[in-house]
Amino acid sequence: MVDETKGWIGVIGQLVWRNWITLFGSSLTTVSAGATAVFTAMGIAGVPFSPYIGILAYVLLPGVFVLGLLLIPLGAYVDRRRRRASNIAEPAHINLDFNSPRIRRLAVVVGMLTLVNFTIISGASYEAAVYMESTQFCGQVCHTVMEPEFTAHLDSPHSQVKCVECHIGPGLPSLIHAKLNGLNQVYGVLTGSYEAPILAPVHAMVDAELTCGECHNPEMDLGDILRVTTDYSPDEENTPLKSVFLLHVGGRGSPQAGIHSWHLAPDREVFFYSPDEKREEISYIKVEEGDGESVEYFADGFEIDPAGIPEEGLRRMDCTDCHNRATHIFKLPGVAMNEALTDGRIDTSLPSIKMIGVEVLEAAVAAEEEGEDALGFISSRIKKYYENNYEKVVKDEGETLDTAIAAVQDIYRRNIFPKMNIGWGEYPIHIGHTQFDGCFRCHDDGHASRDGERVISQSCTICHNVIAWQEENPDILEVLGVQ
Repeated sequence: MVDETKGWIGVIGQLVWRNWITLFGSSLTTVSAGATAVFTAMGIAGVPFSPYIGILAYVLLPGVFVLGLLLIPLGAYVDRRRRRASNIAEPAHINLDFNSPRIRRLAVVVGMLTLVNFTIISGASYEAAVYMESTQFCGQVCHTVMEPEFTAHLDSPHSQVKCVECHIGPGLPSLIHAKLNGLNQVYGVLTGSYEAPILAPVHAMVDAELTCGECHNPEMDLGDILRVTTDYSPDEENTPLKSVFLLHVGGRGSPQAGIHSWHLAPDREVFFYSPDEKREEISYIKVEEGDGESVEYFADGFEIDPAGIPEEGLRRMDCTDCHNRATHIFKLPGVAMNEALTDGRIDTSLPSIKMIGVEVLEAAVAAEEEGEDALGFISSRIKKYYENNYEKVVKDEGETLDTAIAAVQDIYRRNIFPKMNIGWGEYPIHIGHTQFDGCFRCHDDGHASRDGERVISQSCTICHNVIAWQEENPDILEVLGVQ
């Protein structure tokens, strides 16, 4: 029998503490609530968390809290069934007479506990949602799989843009689709069934108008843009060679001819078919004009009837088909070395550093595949080269050389990820055509209509004018006062 002198709170206490399920549930709830409060306070205070602490604080602990709450009534139900089966007298039922001060106090206590529980669950749910949309969560929880993309993102023009802003479109359907796809990805990580390297482009990517268009205005007419690039020769002086281009960019609906003017024209849609998953080869193009005219272009040797192309295989062209690596950019050795020499991470006074840097970066991949430490290989090969050819540099500029070696090692770490089978050139860049085919996938003078009357031109002046090409001191830069 329940001791009536203890009042109704005493009755509830006896019900909770006499059953191991309710006792366990109340313990889980109490401990997880306290821990959640501590982590939340730390988060508000700006204390940095590792990704796994974040999962514990914002995902697992709130789940444990809710589990504890569910176990308390479950334990009471199990206890009631046990008592009935054993003919044991049940505790007296509470008579909800609000004329009694004791019942009013009990109602206040229950109401306050309910409010506390609701606050904890709501706050934890919000923090969990915010955390699972953070770049840290996306990039570091599945460390091995996402390390390459996360590393590239941190060193990109969009490093301050959260992953979800590009990979999840607006609206509830996009969010639900993304979360369901996320569960599939978690399963792949847990079972080791993920692709290595990750397939790109992402075929389920949201239309660029809904993501890129949130920040970039396709209606803006950018006109002509002057572009200057610097390449360093693989000679002893690391001779800087500059190229100057006038890019005809334009904008959607702009009367001025330009790249965006044509491809983003509001009265034009471009569809294409690529037989490979990376979309490096484009076999068929269909251009639909606003006046109803439609023109089909076929690559040389493409004999398939367009009617036989599956509907899901015909893609409507958008921004990401050219700007395919706007964020997750993996650079080739020559490009990365040029950038390091330009921004001063590598001193251009080191003789032949461009040549030996590129050579060692390319060779380091094979060395690592054979079990050698790639970073140690880079260091030893560069030092050996200078010891054999430039003893004075080793003696007088040792610190400068060490800084250069560290920069070359950083380039390797930044672009090569053996665990995900990512080597040089794994992810081609389609903007431009100097590193990969890019624009030449379509603009190759080889895509023509069946009657041969219309051809997609490869003429340079369609997209740009080359003002200077690989010159040490282009006159145009002196005229413009550009260094």
